[in-house]
Amino acid sequence: MNIAYIDESGNLADKNPFFIVAVVSVKDEKLPSRIIKRVRRVLGRSKGKVGKELKFSGSSARLREYLVKRLESENLYCFVFVVDKIGRRIADTPENYGIVLNWVLKEGFSLLGWEEVVVDRKFDKERDQLELVSVLKNEGIQIDRVRFADSVSEDGIKLADFVVGFYGQFYNKKEPLPKSLRNVVSEERLSWSLVKQKAVAPKGSDDSD
Repeated sequence: MNIAYIDESGNLADKNPFFIVAVVSVKDEKLPSRIIKRVRRVLGRSKGKVGKELKFSGSSARLREYLVKRLESENLYCFVFVVDKIGRRIADTPENYGIVLNWVLKEGFSLLGWEEVVVDRKFDKERDQLELVSVLKNEGIQIDRVRFADSVSEDGIKLADFVVGFYGQFYNKKEPLPKSLRNVVSEERLSWSLVKQKAVAPKGSDDSD
């Protein structure tokens, strides 16, 4: 089964010029766990070098380098969707995030062969999460093929977190990308206006807060 794990960088309302969504796609659902276990074994969780959640933020250069090598050696297919905010302030609402996910999910299901998707749970409030699901349903997304989780419970999201972390630094801080990461990532970039045009029902998705 082709399973895609999705994580996002920052939020739509922050001051960064780009909002980024990263996807790590696997055909073996056990592969992410094997990679993470290997990371902990090699880098020494017992010595306190690798935290439980294992996130890009605050991780060492050695850990980042090792994970990129693992992504490349496993021939994983990664995708990065970049939203250029074109200098606008965009409210970080379930509706606006749903518009971004609509772009990502429709391409994944129709063009990239995803069969199931696990998305990082972005919103803490249950009503926001339910509104996001409603937006995706209204956009025609097969919501029964989408599951929301967090990186503590899903190792695939941990991998996506590292990909989106690298690309967040590249686009928003102009830091270089590892060449080996570029080798396994396909990238698509659109302005916020064009992302909204891809939505079936962009009602209420104004650029203001």
